[in-house]
Amino acid sequence: MTRKIDKEEKFPDLLKKFMRRVRVGDTDLGKEIGVNRNTVRGWKNGDFLPTCDNAKRTAVFLRLTDKETQEFLKAAHSDCLPNSAFDAIDKWAATIFPKFIDDLLDQFSNIILLLTQAGWDEPPCRKALLIQAKERFTPDKVLHIFPPFCKKDSDSFLITLAQQCGLNNITSDADFEKRLEEQLNRVDKLFLLISRFEQISEQEKFAGIIRSLTERYKNLQVILCGNQKLESLKFAIGTLSLLNSATVKKWPELSKTEVLALRDHRFPDMQLTDNEVAQILKLSGSHPKLLNDCLNLKQENKNLSFDGYNECLKINGDIWQSFTPYRSDNNNGDKNKEEQILNWLERDHLGRKQPFILNPLLRELYWKNLLVNREGQLCWRCEAIRLTGKEVLS
Repeated sequence: MTRKIDKEEKFPDLLKKFMRRVRVGDTDLGKEIGVNRNTVRGWKNGDFLPTCDNAKRTAVFLRLTDKETQEFLKAAHSDCLPNSAFDAIDKWAATIFPKFIDDLLDQFSNIILLLTQAGWDEPPCRKALLIQAKERFTPDKVLHIFPPFCKKDSDSFLITLAQQCGLNNITSDADFEKRLEEQLNRVDKLFLLISRFEQISEQEKFAGIIRSLTERYKNLQVILCGNQKLESLKFAIGTLSLLNSATVKKWPELSKTEVLALRDHRFPDMQLTDNEVAQILKLSGSHPKLLNDCLNLKQENKNLSFDGYNECLKINGDIWQSFTPYRSDNNNGDKNKEEQILNWLERDHLGRKQPFILNPLLRELYWKNLLVNREGQLCWRCEAIRLTGKEVLS
């Protein structure tokens, strides 16, 4: 049951803020957590509050931090602690990419850029990395920095990052560096995961601190997670010496292990043969969003054969939205990009995959996760993506 809301509560404001941050609509949120869009609208309008379980599922889907989750659940008057839903996420995260993460933690490089194409908020890759790092190094030797989305002044920004590392009473960048030094002197290994590095407003100052520490402390391992903007900071702009010597890695493609882990998380009673897993990987092109759609189709349309999946997959909102900016009517009638992409959609291979894709349009399509590197060649991820592109642009 849902409960009536006290108008002084701020749950609707929090919900709207967090939904805007990840750009999710009422329908998509409702679909993910198992309610209809009118229920979500009721929460946003302050007509009533979600149940405890629905509040937890919403917090998971919106990828809230621990602090945000506590605030969110408190505003929803959820008396239960964030346990079962989050335990399920942890269980899921602990089973994905085990070999890749193990090898990543074995790297001798002090600084690693871990690049991610669009759509990789699910599966929970960063959580998987943190879980395995804590198992290897113990939790007190693992720090996670995730810059706030809102802009702050320089000192406030560094204070926020320091607090995320468990460092209080920080008033300057010198204090921040000194306290990290003290921590490094106490442990044999310190693992630092930095999410959204490209969004850090004080990049040069923060990069200077990290560079200084990695040069002096070989027991500090830093992984910077990011996307196209982080890649550009290294290859196109090249002004941050911190990144110049960094080793570049990418998350591997989804495999049978990840398909079964997602199945166990979402539909534990679903039976999948090896052939069905292979079909799902091929149809989705290992795109996380399309893989999720395939499992939904398998669960909800048991009589639908795999031959009919592409017609359903090609209406995925995320893929559709990836192509719409290239329509000529969104570019003042300029058809250059539209015609170029339509030409590429007729081809199986779009050229050699370079360490940094020099063609700006191809680079955009790659980071939107529409293209994939297969045996050194750029290819469309799957037929469903090609069908979507043709329908949107034709």
